[in-house]
Order: sequence, then structure tokens, then C-alpha cells
Amino acid sequence: MKNNKLQYYFHTLSGSFELSVEAHNKESSAALYELHSIFFEIEGNWFVYDDSNIHYVTMKMKEELRLYTNKYRQIVPQINQLNAKISHMNCGEGFALLPVKPVSTIDRLRVEAAVLESNLPNRKSTGDDFSSDDIGDDFFSDDIGKFRLQIQGYNFFSPRVDVKTKIGPSRRQDRKCRFCGGTSQTGAKFKKKAHAIPESIGNKNIICNEECDACNEFFGVTYEKSLVEYFNIYRVIDGVKSKEGYPRISYQNGYAFHSNGVAQVYSEDIIEDEHGNVQIKLKSNEYFNENYFYKSLCKMALSVIDVNELPSLQRTLKWLMDKYEAGVDLPLVGMLISPAGYESEPKIIIINRVDDSLSSPHVLCELRVGYYKFLFILPYSDKDELKYSSKNEMEELFKVFPQFSTDVGWIYKKFSVNKMVKPVFAVNLNNSQVEP
Repeated sequence: MKNNKLQYYFHTLSGSFELSVEAHNKESSAALYELHSIFFEIEGNWFVYDDSNIHYVTMKMKEELRLYTNKYRQIVPQINQLNAKISHMNCGEGFALLPVKPVSTIDRLRVEAAVLESNLPNRKSTGDDFSSDDIGDDFFSDDIGKFRLQIQGYNFFSPRVDVKTKIGPSRRQDRKCRFCGGTSQTGAKFKKKAHAIPESIGNKNIICNEECDACNEFFGVTYEKSLVEYFNIYRVIDGVKSKEGYPRISYQNGYAFHSNGVAQVYSEDIIEDEHGNVQIKLKSNEYFNENYFYKSLCKMALSVIDVNELPSLQRTLKWLMDKYEAGVDLPLVGMLISPAGYESEPKIIIINRVDDSLSSPHVLCELRVGYYKFLFILPYSDKDELKYSSKNEMEELFKVFPQFSTDVGWIYKKFSVNKMVKPVFAVNLNNSQVEP
């Protein structure tokens, strides 16, 4: 067969998804032909895409997909997902249907804008083709316009936290560990579920299929312990439930637990000032390593970043896999506590540079956990000339990303000391801030 593959990228008001199906015999080839005909007129070579990228849901489309699913679900199992998506959309709702997923952030934004415009009252699209050149300067709102350089120079990616999101191949025999390079053929095992963000701080849905069992265990007994120790008070206050249940933590001078939706903290060291502000100090029984904390942040980013970026980050991976190597001239890490920007589930944002003429970092990452925000740079990228380990070098970052500057409240420090210590935490009850 000459044309034996059908590939679609759907973008709807509720999100996007891809569908890729191959035909291996006459029966499956006929199934692909029939699927294509649901969305496009058949003229000659049916694998040629129609000029229209905006489509509208109709009762006819829903019924044809329902019948098609009943007929071909064994041959094209992915059709169940597509049928479920379309069946829950409203008739008349516009969506984009493209042959490939948009690569750049700008193109993704343009697709999103076209779908939004197609669903505005009295502004249905004519069905004409749209391309990356069709939306000019008017596309950018005033807010987005402030960050035009970011959108043009960087790609933004954040895995969804509201649905199961798996990074990497579903079949174990097709997987390659991102961290050690192991495969099933070289003896690596992929039996354990590897959470890209630790489950202990609230992640349920983002899974990395490209982390072997040995690396998963290594990270769990080293770096992740310091990450959990840092967030323990947050876990109690916010009632973050892990596989062991709600946390109950013992301290040298007290204890803390979450029960029936209420956090309870007890300590021998409580201070109240003349304004009625109360500070509770808790001395940890567990060890914390600030360098391990930073490595844990980097590990999360490397778990979800596009694999095409990994060749430039081999020195980063080598540093990460050596628990004794603290690193030299590590980038500063930004911290911000923002009551207005609460995240009910941990969220990670990967911002990778596509314009190498910029002197800002190759890979910039943001982790959001509850009220906490952490901004960090993956160190030792081959695409970075600067180390971003000083305030002067960080100015190059702020030129492109002013929203991360110290002017808006971000505090920067290094997490470079590879030493185990028992930290003291302070709970400030007047604004629920917790600082180590």
C-alpha cells in the first residue's frame, strides 16, 4: 500500500489530542479510508488533506463516528477516544483538524485563537484555511504583546494535571530510560509506575514511562526525600494525600497532622508579637540536603521535557546521576509565595529556547505547588554560554522574562551545599507562609 498511515491533530475548546493509525492490510486500509471520509470530501487520493482546517460538529458527524466506532473499534482502537471527544461536543462547535501537531508556541497560540474565534457568536469561520501567517500583530493582546520575545524565542510546555498524562511510549519494550539510557534489551526494567512529579507532593496523573525501575528507586531514596521534607508542612496544612494517606509528622519539639479537613500543628516553640502574629517553629527529625532538593527539581523537568532537548543536556544528566557531585557555579533558584496563585495540584512548566541568538537560558522551568512557586534553570546545557549563578548573569534572564525579576517579589538563592542537615521550619500564622 502506498498510503498506509492516517495522522490527525485535533484542537477543541476543551483541549487537544492526536490520532495516528497505520493500515497493515486491505481491511484496515478500508477502515482508514472510511474514517477520513467522515471529515473530508474524497477526491482522488484520499490521503490528501482538505484545505479547511476548521470543522464544525454536526449530528451527521456524531452518528457516523458512532457507527464507525462500533464497526472498527477492534481494528482502530484509538477511535474510542475520538468518538468520546466528539460525542461530548455541542453541535455547531468549531474545532481545528490538522495533519500534524503545531511545533512552536506561536503556531499553537494561533490554532487556539482560530478555534476560539470559530466559536464566537455570529463569527463562525468561513472554513477557509488558516496558516501561521494569517494572524498578524492584531492577534497579540496587550498582555501577550509584552512578552512577544518570550513567545517568539521559546516554546512552552506544561503536561496536563487533570487527566492521566503519560510521557513516553506505552509499550515497555519500546522504552529507553531518560536518565541512564537503559532499555529492555540491555536489561532495564520498567515495571514500576514512575511519577514525573512525586506523588508525595500531590501528583496523581503525570507519569514518566521513560524512567527505569533502578533510576526510580535511586531518586526515591536520595533526592526525593529532601523534596518531601521541604514540603512536609505544606502537605499537612493543605491536606495532600499520598499513597500512605494524610501526613502525620513528628518533630523534635512537636508534631503536625491533617485530619477531617483540618491541619493541627503543635510545638514547644511558639512566639506571639505585639500585633498578634504567631510564629511556630518546628525542628525536623529528618535530614534535608539543599543540593538534593535542587536536583529533585531538575529531575522533574527532565522527566517531561521533549526528548529532542536531551542531547544538549548530557552533562546535566551526568551531574544529576552522581549523588556526590554538588556541581560548580549552579544557577540561582527563584522562590515566590503567592496566595493569589494557588495550584490545587502540582504543576510544572518547561520553557525551552528555540532562538539561540538570545543570551537567556536554554531551559527554564517553573514548579508550582500550592502557594509556592520555584523558578529554576537546568544547569550545564551545551546551549548556554552563561551559568546564571550571579545576579549580573540573571539580568539576562530578566530582560526576556521580567515577570520573574526580584522587582515583582522573587527571591533568589543557591541550592549548592551537598550536606545533610536537620532544618528548622517556621509557620507564620498571619499569612500561612512557611519558610525553611
